[in-house]
Amino acid sequence: MINRTTALLLVVSVMLAMSLATAGCDLDGDAEEDPIVFADMGWDLLWINNAIAGFIIEEGYGYPVEETTVDTPVAQTAIVEGDIDIMMEVWKDQMRDWWEENVEEGNILDMGPTFAEGTQGFYVPRYVIEGDEDRGIEPMAPDLESVFDLKDHNHLFPDEADPDMGRIVIGVSGWEATAINEAKVTIYGLDDYFNAEEVGSTAAVEALMVSSHEAGDPLVVYYWEPTWLYGMYDFVMLEEPEHSPEVMAQLSDVASGEMDLDDLDEACGYEVISVPMGVYAGLKDRAPEVVEMLGNMKIGAEENSAAAGWMHEEDAEPEEAAIWYLENFEERWREWIPDEEVEQRIEEALIEAGADLGG
Repeated sequence: MINRTTALLLVVSVMLAMSLATAGCDLDGDAEEDPIVFADMGWDLLWINNAIAGFIIEEGYGYPVEETTVDTPVAQTAIVEGDIDIMMEVWKDQMRDWWEENVEEGNILDMGPTFAEGTQGFYVPRYVIEGDEDRGIEPMAPDLESVFDLKDHNHLFPDEADPDMGRIVIGVSGWEATAINEAKVTIYGLDDYFNAEEVGSTAAVEALMVSSHEAGDPLVVYYWEPTWLYGMYDFVMLEEPEHSPEVMAQLSDVASGEMDLDDLDEACGYEVISVPMGVYAGLKDRAPEVVEMLGNMKIGAEENSAAAGWMHEEDAEPEEAAIWYLENFEERWREWIPDEEVEQRIEEALIEAGADLGG
């Protein structure tokens, strides 16, 4: 016969077993308790986008999240294998074959654009063309509209090491775009007027753009949008010939060494692209409601730049910039959330974080 003490021990044992079974998802690494992993590929707008999505997923849907710092090629492999769940920004023009193949094979879900207008090209500060009355800067090149006009104004952008030549900053060493830009400088006939300069990092480009703008100095530089810089400073992209997929493919071949530059007699502007979000296909089984939300999530290029500009101006963290974004673009994020209870949880978490919501 089982005495009272033995019976109590049995009950406790059963309850403990049930507790462990309930927690088993944590102990055994069940997908529901494993964190949803974002790719951190090292730029500030991405940090903010990760933080925006991460806040909503954690506070609204109750899933833990984390970031993994990787370079882009590693992220490409990891998201196909499921070691990373979300790439908030896929600059697909630089990885088009990989992107199309894996979306077609069902390894990656194309969630649509994180922002719809990603641009890149050659930029000058707006005051070079229009001046800046508040800063006492007169227009330096009021007729400067296109890359071809630069020939008439190379003296505005002198190369300190070679004063008879102008300087055009074509990008970061090792990037395909930098090699493409070097070819463009030659094809546009600018190489007789400008020396093409590479820099060592994105941070170096940004530092050059900031220091030039704050000093009111002229600069012509390859860059892209959206970016925190355009949340704080005003640059104008110079016109180039209309984008042609065929010509751009040839420029890529020149950049990779598969085609001689002498065999190419034309160049073109970069495509204005939408920058999609990529999601590991298996996340749809683990967290279908999160995937549904991500499919609705459109952060917006101007809004993204504004949040990044605020972050730099305030010397804030990406998580703080995410709160700023969710506070200032409240109507936007509410459209992403199909569940009123989830929306309410996000709202309460934002208020607790100090956000002043109007609705």
